Amino acid sequence: MIKKYKVGVLGCAHIAIRSLLPAFSSSERFELAGIASRDFHKAQLAAAPYHCVAYGSYEELLDNEDIELVYIPLPTGLHYEWIHKALEKGKHVMSEKSLSCTYDEVRELVELACDKHLLLIENFQFRFHSQHVWVKELLERHELGDLRCFRCSFGFPPFEDRNNIRYSKSLGGGSLLDAGAYTLKAMQFILPDYSLVCVPLLYTNLLIWRLICMVGRTLTVLKVSLQSLLSVLIIIISAAMKFGAVLVN
Repeated sequence: MIKKYKVGVLGCAHIAIRSLLPAFSSSERFELAGIASRDFHKAQLAAAPYHCVAYGSYEELLDNEDIELVYIPLPTGLHYEWIHKALEKGKHVMSEKSLSCTYDEVRELVELACDKHLLLIENFQFRFHSQHVWVKELLERHELGDLRCFRCSFGFPPFEDRNNIRYSKSLGGGSLLDAGAYTLKAMQFILPDYSLVCVPLLYTNLLIWRLICMVGRTLTVLKVSLQSLLSVLIIIISAAMKFGAVLVN
């Protein structure tokens, strides 16, 4: 007999409503037992099609001892707190990416899951897509020869809502933890033995990008146009040449 795991969901994120709730409901391995939201009415609306329990708080769902696995589609900035609480309650956890906001937080969560012999998985769905599995198997068979270069890009148009969580640092938004997480995970998926090689380069690129942003903000504040900037450079170069000529004479 196949064991069915009772699943509780923390939050009513769009990805949960669109993809994960139907998947849990249709699987013979899972039983959707409850959905929690800080807005009880929202939880009721999400739970109604699946005839499961709606909770008005995350804590209330975690207190249900019958729930064995918790799915967390909350913003990244909230992952550490609620993954930690779920693990402490003895629940297996599947969390949307990124698992947390810092290396130390992730390490602590992984160690806690290991100590309690619980599952902790970061949900990158593309790893299980047939096309990615096919590509990885093709490379592992060396049918295309040695892999010399790996390039990956991912992005999406700007969001009209400036309050979107992807623009919120406190909620774990930003290019690295949100969109950038996919490119890093893709690299780890295709090149698991070389994952650490990119760390110094990534750190260097981040420093360069921050420097560019600082310069860009400075130029914006000073309202320096390209033409005036070029004029300044010409003046500096001319002065340097004159100064050099004086030294020579």
